[in-house]
Amino acid sequence: FVKKTGRQAERAQVLLQSTRYPWLGATLDYSQLDPERGDVGPIELKVTGKKARFPDHDEPVLEFLAQLQQQLLVTGCTWGSLSAVIGQPFVHHRYRDYDLHPGFAELVLARTQAFQDSIAAGVPPGL
Repeated sequence: FVKKTGRQAERAQVLLQSTRYPWLGATLDYSQLDPERGDVGPIELKVTGKKARFPDHDEPVLEFLAQLQQQLLVTGCTWGSLSAVIGQPFVHHRYRDYDLHPGFAELVLARTQAFQDSIAAGVPPGL
């Protein structure tokens, strides 16, 4: 990732809790500084056996995108990156940068709040 982007990256591995959304937490893999943006953002690392989970010309699977959006909400960052090592048919690396998406963020907040409320009420969460 660092070689491809030229950005500085630092291992994080810290559990964070949002002050704005106290039910929301995230563990960052790495943080990065993009000199072009002049700003920091998280890097979420993935190892996926099949490139269909992080295709060449389409979006990665939904759970990767949701995890990064949650990290953006927790950290207050406006952007971050997904970085994946893909193992089939051969090992290669791919990454993409994403901005905080307001609609996606609202969905993450609504779903995680509903989950937290069900736990607090002692009721199994709805699927």
